[in-house]
Amino acid sequence: LEGAPVLVLQGASGNATWDRDQDVAAAVIGEVEGLLRKAQPERHFQLWCQARLVALPAPQASPAVPWPLRRAFGNAVVLLRESAAIETRLRIGPLTLVGIPGEPVGELGLRMRPDVLVGLSDGYVGYIETPEHWDAGAGEAVRTWFGPGLAQALGLWSGPP
Repeated sequence: LEGAPVLVLQGASGNATWDRDQDVAAAVIGEVEGLLRKAQPERHFQLWCQARLVALPAPQASPAVPWPLRRAFGNAVVLLRESAAIETRLRIGPLTLVGIPGEPVGELGLRMRPDVLVGLSDGYVGYIETPEHWDAGAGEAVRTWFGPGLAQALGLWSGPP
C-alpha cells in the first residue's frame, strides 16, 4: 500500500486458514484499498494511551490434561512465566485498540465491540478462552495456561470464571 502508514494487527480471529495457492495478500490489500477510498479524512483527533499491569491468575491446566499431571503443569508455568502481564489501550480518534499479551478466541473479540481486541501484544500468556469453553474442554481450552480466570483478569469477561 502506498501513502498513509498501515498498521497490521493480530486480532481475535481464531485459527485462520486459507488455500495456500491463493494470493491472500492481494485480497487483503484490495479490501483495505476499498475501505480507504470510503474513509473520510480527519484533520484533528485525539490520541490516548493507557497501560496497566494485570496480576495473572494461578496457572490452571485444562480438564483435558490428565489429573495426575495438572499440578506439575501448574508448577512448570509458575517457574517459566511472569506473575503479571501488560494490557495496553490505545485510542486513535474514535477507535480504541485493546492490546493483550496472548491469543484470544473470537468470542472474546466480539464481546469487546466497539473496541478492537489485539492479541500478541507486549508478551505472551498463551491462549485466552471463554470460561464456558474451558469448563467444557472445548475450543482452545486444552492450550490455556491460566484457565478460565485469565479472560476475567484481563477484563475480557465479567462475572465468575
